[in-house]
Amino acid sequence: MRNLGTTYRIGGVFMVENMTNGKMLIGSSFDVEGYRKRLRKQLEAGQHPNLELQKDYSNHNRFRFNLLHVGIYPKYQDYSNERRKLYDLERKYEKKYGVLEGGYNRPVGKKKEAPDASTSEAGE
Repeated sequence: MRNLGTTYRIGGVFMVENMTNGKMLIGSSFDVEGYRKRLRKQLEAGQHPNLELQKDYSNHNRFRFNLLHVGIYPKYQDYSNERRKLYDLERKYEKKYGVLEGGYNRPVGKKKEAPDASTSEAGE
């Protein structure tokens, strides 16, 4: 029997919550552990593209990473059919937690669009 970790990834919708001020970032990925590791490296290096999130992290605010919806996805799969479902779930949680109005998901400049079939990760 194969090891689950070598043939599948844990994906889904996640929340990054600032425990100091309550602001949240909602996102999605077909590999949430990989995303969490990249997020931490960017924040520790002071290079996260979300300047508000980076500022709060740099000011020693406390954060936690939570999974809101979990899916198990085979590695090396074409995620075209699942991308829209994951995107729609992310939008649902953005509305539920109000992150577009008072969190880190606030749009800057233009509206976030659904991922197209040419990308391999939702929310990245």
